Amino acid sequence: MSFATDPGVRGRRSGDPGFRAAGASGEHDARDAPLNSAQPTANPDGDFNDNRTEFLVGTNPNSASEAWTYFVTTSGGSVTLTFPRVANRRFQVQVSTDLQTWSLWDVPANAPSYSATSFMDTMMGPAAGAPQFFRFEIDLP
Repeated sequence: MSFATDPGVRGRRSGDPGFRAAGASGEHDARDAPLNSAQPTANPDGDFNDNRTEFLVGTNPNSASEAWTYFVTTSGGSVTLTFPRVANRRFQVQVSTDLQTWSLWDVPANAPSYSATSFMDTMMGPAAGAPQFFRFEIDLP
């Protein structure tokens, strides 16, 4: 499975009707939600993260306070992305200057890999002359 965040929103998640995802406050079962709220593309808590994304990053699809998010900062000609990397998931960042053409962000830290632990990750690269838009692709092993 994979997903990409839409520019300007906090992220997207992945799952199935009936999936179980462990979040910060324990396990959450999408089967407890109304049928239309349990669809992979549904967003019952309104946090800009669909159920598919919530599954991939282990947050509660019924709690907006558990939304996965990332941060973008710029300084001295560099762009820094900071985000919670989840164990056993591959995270890769794509970049665009026009929201039409996307490519992998060409920085060493963006190499495909799976971490055995969860942690706050940081990727840094050069800022382009034009506006840059970022999206994340998250996959299961």
